Amino acid sequence: MELQPNAIMFVDCQGLKSCGAKGHDVLIEICWTIQKSSSRTFGSATILELAELLWTETVVRPSSILSRRNLLTVEKLCGIRPKELAQAPDHSDVAEALVRDIERYCPSQILIHYAGFERPFLLGLWKRIRPGKPFPVPIICTRDLARERLPELESYSLKAVAGYFGDPCDRLKRAGAHARATIAVWRGLHDLDGSDCNGRPGKELRAQRLALPDKPGTYRFYDARGRILYIGKATSLKHRVNSYFRGGVRGDLRKCEMIAQVKQIKIREADSPLHAALDEFRGIVGLEPPYNIAMKKDDGFAHWFARHSLLPEVSVNSPRLGPVGSLAAFIDVRSIAGLASGAEPEKPLDAMFPGLSEGEGSGDTELKAGIKLAIDFFRISLEFAHSPGVWLAKAVGASRRGDDRDELIEDPRGEQRDELPWDAECVFRSIRRKLKRGAAIYWQTASVRLLCGAEVMVTGQSPVEAPAKIESLYELQEMNLILSGIRSAIRMDESIRVTLRSGLLIRPGQAGLSSRVLFGLIA
Repeated sequence: MELQPNAIMFVDCQGLKSCGAKGHDVLIEICWTIQKSSSRTFGSATILELAELLWTETVVRPSSILSRRNLLTVEKLCGIRPKELAQAPDHSDVAEALVRDIERYCPSQILIHYAGFERPFLLGLWKRIRPGKPFPVPIICTRDLARERLPELESYSLKAVAGYFGDPCDRLKRAGAHARATIAVWRGLHDLDGSDCNGRPGKELRAQRLALPDKPGTYRFYDARGRILYIGKATSLKHRVNSYFRGGVRGDLRKCEMIAQVKQIKIREADSPLHAALDEFRGIVGLEPPYNIAMKKDDGFAHWFARHSLLPEVSVNSPRLGPVGSLAAFIDVRSIAGLASGAEPEKPLDAMFPGLSEGEGSGDTELKAGIKLAIDFFRISLEFAHSPGVWLAKAVGASRRGDDRDELIEDPRGEQRDELPWDAECVFRSIRRKLKRGAAIYWQTASVRLLCGAEVMVTGQSPVEAPAKIESLYELQEMNLILSGIRSAIRMDESIRVTLRSGLLIRPGQAGLSSRVLFGLIA
């Protein structure tokens, strides 16, 4: 037996919790490495040195049959394909190799980041080969150590702590990469002994952060390897960037993890918040930072609808509505028209009016009375009540007149509405809310179509050009962003004008439907 009294073992497991045939935890991949530790003194500091004696990294064939959904999860998170899982060694082979290495090298301790997850896998493999024999090596959790030694670090995930020490993990969750990150965490925690470091992120960036301009623009966070983490926009770069490091992300686990890794900040000043928003959007689409959730590029098609049926329509020659990114509001309108004509609604009744049929009655009386109130309110002829296009047109007209801006449209049952019964008035108001949402989407699409190929100009700033056409969801996202910027500038009383592709110049306050639609004067 080869004894290594100073040997340390690092372990990382990748698995799925509570899945498989009987809801058991399933091991997918494991990595263990034996490192011989030594230390040397450099000035007043003691530096930890590790020499690798063994490195084992292997995918493990699952002990339970995984569903297609679980297999897709494994491939997305770890990059391990089902074929690779099927051809991997089984638990017995992996357990035998692990036990052999533990007994051969006799490590003094096993270090695992978040040992609460890995420990059951490790003990299970040991028990398979050495049943009834206690596990011989103490297991130490580097996550718990990090909590003790870095009390001001707001996230203690492996990505956060390893990134704090300048050695961030790869994006894919692979056992080998996480084992190396655990080694970096152990080395970093060891080097903290005797220092006054408290784990506050961004201390080394403080001078740069305080010198940022109080101007609109975009900011980009990078890790120690120069990889981009996040892109954001701000009306004040100085205030926004510094807010991250003054507790402004508490409660957001993803951003807490991100801030721990930030080692470099770059900014780009912009003429206006609108320019900053577009720069942010295009940067996110092009660079795909891992911590940006919203505004990822979507190459799917925007939806268009036939004017009368409100069914998806692709022919450019027929009258149509759109573009929109979601079908939900138009499904509601089609379902209301179905209920009004006595047909089966496209959307289930329980989804439209949750709890309507519960209790003593069936809810039919309340439903019919509520629909009758809606028909009377929107002045819909019974011969056209079956037409979703008519319902939407009436809702659009009501929003233009301002009929649906009153507060009575809210559900009178208040916050306890899920526990209170429906009556005809509640059904009526629910229908009005759904139609108001459809009308708002109609005006949004009208604004977007107006903007195609337009030039937006704020006094003293460079112009912004809108896309010339809308075919993909990406172009629709960009157009909605420009529209939001226009309306934000209006609220801030900035001088703004829009030159349409036809050459028509539109300013706020002008008479005409185009001006009111474009600048958001219609709800």
